[in-house]
Amino acid sequence: MLSTRVFGLFLAGIAAAAGPLACSGDDGSVTTTDDAGAGGDAAGLDGGGGGSDSAAPATLTWAAGTITGDGAANVGGISAMAFGGGKFVAFATAARGAVDNNGYALTSTDGKAWTVAQKYALNSTMRGIAYTGTGFFAIGLSPDGAGGRKAVYAFSRDGSVWTFKDAPGPGTNAIAATAALSTWGGEEGKTTTLETATPVAKGTDPLPITVYSMCAVGDRFLASGQILPSKPATSPLFYYSDGPKTGPWTAGKDPNPVAREASRILDLYCDATEQIAASGGTYNDGVNGVIRWTSP
Repeated sequence: MLSTRVFGLFLAGIAAAAGPLACSGDDGSVTTTDDAGAGGDAAGLDGGGGGSDSAAPATLTWAAGTITGDGAANVGGISAMAFGGGKFVAFATAARGAVDNNGYALTSTDGKAWTVAQKYALNSTMRGIAYTGTGFFAIGLSPDGAGGRKAVYAFSRDGSVWTFKDAPGPGTNAIAATAALSTWGGEEGKTTTLETATPVAKGTDPLPITVYSMCAVGDRFLASGQILPSKPATSPLFYYSDGPKTGPWTAGKDPNPVAREASRILDLYCDATEQIAASGGTYNDGVNGVIRWTSP
């Protein structure tokens, strides 16, 4: 199982990763623990190592990237990002005070220099992107013309030219993809499945959580989030699907007694050996932390 320190370094070096990170969420945060001199990783999650001779955590130095292309001066906040097919792709909203309300699709080969690949006038906020191995899918929100908002999704073969569609249901927070299927979920516990060969979104079962993150391992999808106020407090925060075309979502086991005390799980990470890492929300004692478990 990845240690929290190695996991953090993996995220920092994702541009060199051999494959896509099949995980997405609206928050995007991963909480790690500074375990220097603490006898190994937090809460004994990693088994070995430790002692006063433990190596200090790596130090990262951040630098501002650049954005060029049509409308680059009006690009505001980045709302979704992913890596796949040898490139980074991202969606951005218009900056406050910009001359228009366009959205922007961005691409980069190194994560440093970005180009506006497409400017679109939907005034949409895209919240998640997933790479299928042959293309990209993204989900988000767009005004419905009546003062409300509607769910939308977009797909692209190369991450540069996107086609936008209205989506059934309000599932807009997180997306994950396999080679054949994409699934996403979000507000009001709704989930939607899309067959990537024929991009037509289909509403599927609701979950008793607000979905904040999804990831994929093989053909299995996993989802996590925050329990809806209308649902029992004992409802799990973690669900999985072994057959997204034919079967419903199944409640997963509580990862450990500590997880039951988390109010929400904001992010998931799935590695190739089906080890699942989750970033927990605020515990009852007000402390944030990392939760780990092995998928069932």
